[in-house]
Amino acid sequence: MRRILALPALLIVAGCGSQAATVWARPQTVRIGERPGCRGLAVAVSSLRITGDGWTVSASVENRSGRAVDVLRPHVHGGTYFGLAPPGVVHPGLLARRFTPPLPRRLEAGARWSGSFTGLGRVASGVPLRVVLGRFTPAGAVVGFVCTTDHSVRLH
Repeated sequence: MRRILALPALLIVAGCGSQAATVWARPQTVRIGERPGCRGLAVAVSSLRITGDGWTVSASVENRSGRAVDVLRPHVHGGTYFGLAPPGVVHPGLLARRFTPPLPRRLEAGARWSGSFTGLGRVASGVPLRVVLGRFTPAGAVVGFVCTTDHSVRLH
């Protein structure tokens, strides 16, 4: 299954394998304005900004689940699955490297994080993308989940 999920991720970063034929998305800001429902979390994704060598998403997450949730990526110290991915792909092809303000590793019941997350990597023009947030694991649970925007955006 990892091979299947890895292919779309490569298409985003590498532009179908040929840099000569790749048309990279120009710097731009896309208003997203989505509030996808996500297992007791109130998620809001405001915008996606593309720069010449990276991207930034403005978003917030509020824990309305009634119990704490851990925010982490298993086996990667300090890692998360916050990033960008094509529709149908759970794990982002482009992962966030910086959070402003810092993302807490645990969101207690009623707690909220609001800010931006930023990643490196150029994005190919015309490839549909969704914003992915997670992985969230409820306190005491083994299995976690990610949240994605309901709609994808195509960059120019």
